[in-house]
Amino acid sequence: MLKHRLPHKLVTLSYQSENIGDDIQSIAIERLLPYVDMRIDRDDLGVVNDFGSDYKIILNGWFASANGRPHRKWPIKTRAKVLYIGFHANNVGTLVDLPLDTIIGCRDAHTAMLCDKVGIPCWLSWCATLTLDIQGERTESIYLVDVPSAVMHRLPSYVASGTKLTHRVQPNCHRLREARARLSLYSKAKLVVTSRLHCLLPCLAMGTPVVFYHSHLYDERFMGYSNLGWSIDDAPWDDMEPKTDPADIKAWSRPFVKALHDFILS
Repeated sequence: MLKHRLPHKLVTLSYQSENIGDDIQSIAIERLLPYVDMRIDRDDLGVVNDFGSDYKIILNGWFASANGRPHRKWPIKTRAKVLYIGFHANNVGTLVDLPLDTIIGCRDAHTAMLCDKVGIPCWLSWCATLTLDIQGERTESIYLVDVPSAVMHRLPSYVASGTKLTHRVQPNCHRLREARARLSLYSKAKLVVTSRLHCLLPCLAMGTPVVFYHSHLYDERFMGYSNLGWSIDDAPWDDMEPKTDPADIKAWSRPFVKALHDFILS
């Protein structure tokens, strides 16, 4: 990726949510950029109304329709150039009133189906976090990331005694620093068990054995992803290795990387 200045300003997202999985997505995006000029709040995008054509905005992550969420300035109205990639929509209402020339790089098959319903061109970009290639020297550490207490008895005792972590963060924390620290831990872990999508996906990309549990595995957000990691019932606990070859994950992520590269150079 280029490391010198381009003739436009590059804009990514910041977050005020309680979930640093959002920030992990931004870290994945920003690792692929030569620089970042500005981060704008995903939940208050009104600032883009004043952006000119010399701005380029990368919009990725989870977006809801405005119904019941008046703090979201959605859909955005701007003269800036916008790349929708790694984009998840919760319902058709998220997509209505977008400019007719919009193309959505969908994070999942659910979003692609919604795009088809309203006639918006789309493609499956998958998630930004599948592009992560952070490498660390493996340790014997085992991390349990937001694993429900009700399923702890289903884990081998040596796994259940692992270090418990959460993706929930306090509003005043340094979000990007926290997210980077988590990625560093996951990259070196012997095993991660999690209910968080944006713990599962980085682990897949970094070749860390990961077990994914969620009480609603058919949640639209997980379409195409939940079977890439082990489940509690099929995990080879005595000989853990990645269920999906990291080389296959890297191949999945190449179109994402190319689309982002083409966008910033166009």
